[in-house]
Amino acid sequence: MLTTTNELIAYEAFGFKIHSNIVFSELKERAILINKEQPDVIIYKKEVVETSSNQMKYWEVDKNKVMFEVENIAKFTIESGKKITITPLEDYNEQIAKIYVLGSCFGALLYQRKIFPLHGSAIAVDGKAYLFIGEQGAGKSTIAAAFLNDGYKLISDDVIPISIGKDNVPMVTPAYPQQKLWEDALDKIGRGHMNYCSIYGRERKYCVPVIDSYCATPLPIGGIFELQKVQGNELEIQSFKGLHSLNVLTMHTYRNHLLYRMELIEWHFNMISQLTNYVEILQIKRPEQKYTADLIKSKVLSKIYNNKEFSN
Repeated sequence: MLTTTNELIAYEAFGFKIHSNIVFSELKERAILINKEQPDVIIYKKEVVETSSNQMKYWEVDKNKVMFEVENIAKFTIESGKKITITPLEDYNEQIAKIYVLGSCFGALLYQRKIFPLHGSAIAVDGKAYLFIGEQGAGKSTIAAAFLNDGYKLISDDVIPISIGKDNVPMVTPAYPQQKLWEDALDKIGRGHMNYCSIYGRERKYCVPVIDSYCATPLPIGGIFELQKVQGNELEIQSFKGLHSLNVLTMHTYRNHLLYRMELIEWHFNMISQLTNYVEILQIKRPEQKYTADLIKSKVLSKIYNNKEFSN
């Protein structure tokens, strides 16, 4: 179903004032006069439908412009950190297009604005942001959902925008109030999946609005946890040291293949160096065959409240 409008709509996400001619139910709409505001970002879907070129096998990238194509769905262009253009192709599907806009497109746009994107989930605890990073399926969103079930707030899911604030303090900017959770995770945290819309192409993964459990205020980073699935039955937590910390952050940098082609290697190294100097990075090894989200939540909270050296 198409949800394009002839009028621009004002939204807020990733710390930006956004104007869009696509309807985003995922984003917070702002009641303002469009013609009275200069937006930070414009999202624009062209009316014309093109034929897939089959020539854009890889991302086309330079410092100020990123282009990529999802075969037969759409072409996406991100320019100068200010504009995202969607060109529909013959099998255009707006639900799929919006997933790419809120993921890959904003990831590239954050790079263009020198805002560091990590791949993971961030939750707010006692005035600080705690980040869960890891490979796909590691349990990042599930752990965050367990925290939300206990009344904590989500800051971001999937793309975590990080910038350096006053006094060189790394800050997390809220993204938008939605999680993506697998069916079994929803069932295990007691929400069920029947009331949510599945993600196109991933029929057992669902978009879960968290408007009442969303932190809309930027927060300093209190700690970072890498999740890793392992064989066995024991849950282990260990601290990373030195170069290993830099490698972990590089591995989980969102769309890190863009860094070299956008000439951001030095900037990225400076960002992750500041992060490792400011907060401790820990690894949580969790049993692959067991549901451990509540146990991990308990261990993390114990670490936050009992270890005074956890955050500088």
